[in-house]
Amino acid sequence: MENQFRTQSGDPDSQHKFNQIYVGIICGIIGPIIGFFIYYLMQFSDVKSFSGFFQMFLTRTDLQSKILSLCLIFNLVLFFVFLKFDFRSAALGILYATFGYIPIVLYLKFF
Repeated sequence: MENQFRTQSGDPDSQHKFNQIYVGIICGIIGPIIGFFIYYLMQFSDVKSFSGFFQMFLTRTDLQSKILSLCLIFNLVLFFVFLKFDFRSAALGILYATFGYIPIVLYLKFF
């Protein structure tokens, strides 16, 4: 009966409450927003206000897909953090959310 709650790694703690697909999807949706803010801090914080940067993002259609693609890198970090803690279901949710962004990036790039 004890093996019922063991994962492939054999660790019963892998059935943690954060090891859920919906947790990964939520983190995968919020992750690029955090990545967007980090990108602003790294590139434009000394030149523009955040509202000015956001206005530039909305008006410069040639930069939208590039910036959004860079922001999705933050999901890669989250994905590997979840894998490090053996939260495979949450990592799968990150993957689903990232694939959800792909049509948006393609639309911004080609249309």
